[in-house]
Amino acid sequence: MIVFDIETGSRPETEIAQLCPQFEAPANYKDAAKIAAYIEEKRMEWFGRAALSAVTGQVLAIGYMVGDNFDHFASGDEAEDIAAFWDLITEHGAITSMVVGFNCLSFDVPFLVRRSWKLEVPIPPTLFRGRWISESFVDLMDIWKCGNRDQSISLGDLGKFLGAGDKTGTGKDFARLLETDRAAALAYLENDVRLTARCARFLGVL
Repeated sequence: MIVFDIETGSRPETEIAQLCPQFEAPANYKDAAKIAAYIEEKRMEWFGRAALSAVTGQVLAIGYMVGDNFDHFASGDEAEDIAAFWDLITEHGAITSMVVGFNCLSFDVPFLVRRSWKLEVPIPPTLFRGRWISESFVDLMDIWKCGNRDQSISLGDLGKFLGAGDKTGTGKDFARLLETDRAAALAYLENDVRLTARCARFLGVL
């Protein structure tokens, strides 16, 4: 059984600027300065969300636990790190482990798959069951929802609710922290993975 989490960041602005939509201010805006400020605000919001899309973002780190031991892939080579993760969870191309994450079926796994396509990294042949992701992946968010798609929760709130702990920061700061204080960034990632594992025990997965 493997518990995992990924951290993502925006690709360089020079690479994704051509993908940014052409924003327009509302029709009732007449002042040129206000129009320019509105458009710039929308541009900044778009770039601020770039890390959340496989089209405009990239995988910066993948943390995982096997048993109680934490490790990570964060070499600076995105393709190498993703390939290493696929190798971790497979044997001869087949997924051989239960892989546990939080919101992983909506975010982590699709992000890894789409970046694999972009980077020409082979994905495990058994990753998909028809058009669905393999049942080898267990998403704690889905378990929390109890079949009700509207009942989402954050990892931090789930941890506090269960008495399993809390997050130590936010993912939006990870890219900056990885550049300025790598040890602190990896400590944040480790806490997220360990928190996911503790929540999984409360939910009866581990």
